[in-house]
Amino acid sequence: MRSELLKFPSDWLGEETVFYGTNVVRRGENPSVDSHTEPYYRLMQALEDEMRRLGLWETCPPAEEALNSVFPFCYDTLEFTQWLQWIFIPRTRSIMDRGMPMPARSEIQPLAEMAFAEMESVDTRVLLRLIGDFDRMINEG
Repeated sequence: MRSELLKFPSDWLGEETVFYGTNVVRRGENPSVDSHTEPYYRLMQALEDEMRRLGLWETCPPAEEALNSVFPFCYDTLEFTQWLQWIFIPRTRSIMDRGMPMPARSEIQPLAEMAFAEMESVDTRVLLRLIGDFDRMINEG
């Protein structure tokens, strides 16, 4: 699947426009966005934006078999950043879009710290902070 860059007239985009992944909606148009879910939507978008800024966002998805791993974080088939992009961010958005409850606990940051330690040429501090923010938001309810 290939994503195309969408261009909008400059007067169409404004303060009332919100970007949620590949979705562009006006505030109030997505009934799943409320005061509880909006911080999570914003965080998912910030994760995507930072991964793009760092050049970690991939344009082609991994093979279907890699995405269907039975191991946590697909550690046997995906790099951690691939798991973030192809599993974590889409599933988190899907949970919110469907109005389902968020997980009760999250402990992603320790794995992120280990994965990012191996990425010496990339400054992953902001990405790590965003992942830590997600863990805290979930764990503090």
